[in-house]
Amino acid sequence: MGLCLSAEEKESKLRSYQIDKQIEEDSKRFNKKIKVLLPGNESGKSTIFKQIKIHQNGNTKDGLVQYRIAVYNTLVDSAQTIVYAMRKLRMEPQRLENKDFAEKILDYYVESDPSFQLSSEIVEAIDSLWHDPIISEVMEKQNHFYLIDSVPYFLAAVKRIGVPGYIPNELDSLLARTETTGPSETRFDMGQLSIHIFDVDNRSVLKRRIRYHYEDVTSIIFCVALSEYDQNGLAESLLFFEHKQSC
Repeated sequence: MGLCLSAEEKESKLRSYQIDKQIEEDSKRFNKKIKVLLPGNESGKSTIFKQIKIHQNGNTKDGLVQYRIAVYNTLVDSAQTIVYAMRKLRMEPQRLENKDFAEKILDYYVESDPSFQLSSEIVEAIDSLWHDPIISEVMEKQNHFYLIDSVPYFLAAVKRIGVPGYIPNELDSLLARTETTGPSETRFDMGQLSIHIFDVDNRSVLKRRIRYHYEDVTSIIFCVALSEYDQNGLAESLLFFEHKQSC
C-alpha cells in the first residue's frame, strides 16, 4: 500500500510544483525576449523609433500636442540653416524685404514653454524668404552645407504650422527633430516574441555606458542616412560606427 501524505506534505509538494512551473515559464519568456539597440549618428533613428510607437498605439491629440515645440524648433532651425547657407555661399535674396526678414529669422528664438506660439511676424518672414527666387539656387548647392531632409517640408508648411492653436499631425511629429538625451524604450509583441527596442543616445555609446544599461542585447540595428552621401554624412557615420565597436 502507498503511504498517505499529510496535509502539510501535500501543501509543500504543491508549492514545490508551482515554483518549478514558474521557473519554467520564466525561462521560456526570457528565451523569447529580443532586445534591440538602435544607435546612429544624425541618421533618423529617432524617427524610426517614433514610427514604431505610432504603429503600436497611434497618437492621441494630447500626444501630438507634445511635439508642437519640437516642430517649432525644427521649422525655425530650418529657416536659419537656409540663411546661414546663403551667407556661406555669398548669395543674397532677390527680394529686398527678404534681406530684413533673414535678419529677423536669425534673431528668433523658440521658447520651451508648452503654451508658446509662433509670432505672425516670423511666419511671414519665413514664408517670404522660402518663396524668394534665390532659394531654388541655394537648394541646388546642398552638397556645400548640411541640410536635413525635412527642411523643405516644414518651410513649405509654415503658414499651417503658424496658425494659433496649431496641433501637429502625425507626419509633423515624425519629421520634427527631437534630440535623444537618454535611452528610450518601446515594447511590442510579434507572435510569441517580445521585442524591446532602445533608442540609444550617442553620448551613452561614446561614454561606454552601453554595456551597463543594455546587457543581454540580442541585436543592434545601426542607422545611417543615405541621403547624406554628398554631405560627408556617410563618412562620419562610418567613423562613429567604428568608434562604437571599440566601446
